[in-house]
Amino acid sequence: LPGFTPQGLSVSLRAFAKLGHHPDLKILHAVEEEAFRKLLEFTPQGTSNFLWAFATLKLCPKPPFMQQINKDMVEKLPQYKSQNVANIMWACGKLRYLPEDHVLQSVAAEVE
Repeated sequence: LPGFTPQGLSVSLRAFAKLGHHPDLKILHAVEEEAFRKLLEFTPQGTSNFLWAFATLKLCPKPPFMQQINKDMVEKLPQYKSQNVANIMWACGKLRYLPEDHVLQSVAAEVE
């Protein structure tokens, strides 16, 4: 998967989720690992779509992955559209992942 761009990873995973196809866990873990390496290169929409797909497939990424997504979102929050933030927060809820307080406070402050 090193040849995949962040967009390619995101779109591929989203396609699996949209089709309701659950690839082998080995494949999903490989996608997660590659995405983690490239996470800072993801666009806000790519991050949102990627996490939405994981939640739709009912597969929770490892905690460091989730922490990095939330950290990146807080740092780049002005670049995120409301739909991106909503999708990420929805995915966190669906995956029963509680973001740190500062993440929730940042999102709430942006909404106000």
